[in-house]
Formats: sequence, structure tokens, C-alpha cells
Amino acid sequence: MGTHSIEPRTVPHKLSPPGTAAGDQKRDEFLRYLHEVWETLLVLPKKSDTTTLTETSRNAATVTAAARLSFGDGAADSPFSLMALIKPDVNDANDVIIAKENSATAEEWRLELTSSGHPQLVLSDESATASIGRRDATAIGTDWVLLQATYDGSRSAVGIRVYVNAARVDDTDASAGTYVAMENTAALVHFASRYTTKALFFDGRVALWAISPTQVSVERLWADKAAINAFFDLSL
Repeated sequence: MGTHSIEPRTVPHKLSPPGTAAGDQKRDEFLRYLHEVWETLLVLPKKSDTTTLTETSRNAATVTAAARLSFGDGAADSPFSLMALIKPDVNDANDVIIAKENSATAEEWRLELTSSGHPQLVLSDESATASIGRRDATAIGTDWVLLQATYDGSRSAVGIRVYVNAARVDDTDASAGTYVAMENTAALVHFASRYTTKALFFDGRVALWAISPTQVSVERLWADKAAINAFFDLSL
């Protein structure tokens, strides 16, 4: 009987020293891989970043405000996904990882840790003063962790899924009021905080943020984890 083999999909390896040809090549391979899914916005923060960041796609947009990162029009929602590689310093403070919110009256969505260190994704309907959300009732810890969240656009909390290291963990509802849909409030996208006055700063380290206008499958989330493990030399 004949035999055959299946060639595994390659993923980027650990990054070589910055500024070297090998390091630049591995970084480009890593970005190319992630852009296959996270095509809307992908940011690898640098020490030189201050109040703005530059996305890594061909648009190279300066991230201060982005209407294209609104996923609701007041009547209907559309799918989207978020991802962040983080290392919290504490697990007893409400920390925002990424949010599209300018104020208490201009909120759309946010990925955050609760005051108990529980990861959750919350979507807001401003005109109805309502929200839907899902969270994990277990603290995320203080080691490096890959936090991922997806939403199918169904305007229901059951359409929200939260993953830690590519394993689904949302076991608790985080909804309030009668939700219809998110609204495009023209809010800014804030990294590691929320609101234009800057509140609920993330206490810890962030190595990666990504946003996609799709509901990313669990298979792709696992593949992302493998690529991130290889690139950052982690064992998530």
C-alpha cells in the first residue's frame, strides 16, 4: 500500500534580534500570517508609540479614530473579532484592553478585565442604555495570556464568545437592559484605556492587538496561538 504525507502549515519562528536581516524577515512572516485573518487592524506596539499607533496593513493608518471600526448602525450589528496578547500586573482592578468609547454617552464596544480580573467583551446600545456581554468568571492571571473574543452580529449575548489561549471560557452573562444594536457614535478606538479623558488604564504589558470585521473560527484562533507561541517564544 502506498503512503503519503501532509505537509503542516508553517508558522513564524521566534524573532531574531531587532534590526537584523533574519529578525526583519521573521517579523514580516509573522505579520503576513496574521493579516490573512486580522485584516482590518493589526498593531504591534513600539516603545516610541505615545498617543497614537500605526496599523501594520497596507493602509498604515494612524490609529486615533476609525469609523470603519464601528460594527453597528443602531438597527443591526455586524460580526467582528478582537485579540490581544497581554501580561496583567494585577487581577484586582478594572482594566480596559481595547475599547471604542469616548465617554459614558458614547460607547460601542470594549474588551476588558473586570475588577476581579475576569475577561469580558461588552457591546453597548447607547440610545437604549443597554448592553450585551459575556465573561469568564475566573481571573485571567498575571502570566502572558492570549485573549480573544468574537461576535457573530446576532444582537444577542449568545453570539459573543471569549477565549483564553484559544480555549473558550465565557460562562457568565454580562448584559443589561433591552439591547437592539450598537450605534456608530464616532468614538475613538482607545488602546489600554477608554474615554477621551483616559480612564481604566491597563496595568501590565501588551505585545499585540488585532481587530477583524469577521467572526473568527476557533480553528483559526488555535492557529493564531501556534504562530504567536512560535514568534514570541511562549508556551500558551
